[in-house]
Amino acid sequence: MLVDEILARIKNKEDLEQILKEYNWQTFEEFVAWIFQQFNYQTKIHTRFKYEGKIYEIDVLAEKRNKCFLVECKRWTGKSFAPSRILNAAKKHAQKIKAWSSQTKKNCEGIIVVLLDLPNEIEGIKIVPIYRLNYFLKTFG
Repeated sequence: MLVDEILARIKNKEDLEQILKEYNWQTFEEFVAWIFQQFNYQTKIHTRFKYEGKIYEIDVLAEKRNKCFLVECKRWTGKSFAPSRILNAAKKHAQKIKAWSSQTKKNCEGIIVVLLDLPNEIEGIKIVPIYRLNYFLKTFG
């Protein structure tokens, strides 16, 4: 499993952001799900649902007892990032959360996990750099 490979590289003191830049977006999503699992969350990757004629996809759905996170994973690097991209992603994710809550009657919190160090919150959506996800889950999860 690629998570084992990533963990071995972290133990060798390699930078997490640099490591994850070498992998594709699917591996990034799997690694994010794995981190949630370390905090006893049940996770599903690529959950699709339809609401009011529109199809949505959740990168990582993480649930534990009465806590639920809808996670959007963005593996942007300095070359592929523009400030408007995070704003657009946050707006789309907010719509997705509203649709999910209406469809399932579950009150889930939305976060966007990123490689870059970005603002903490945009449009009511928490932005969490991957290197701070453990801290985030210890604090809020």
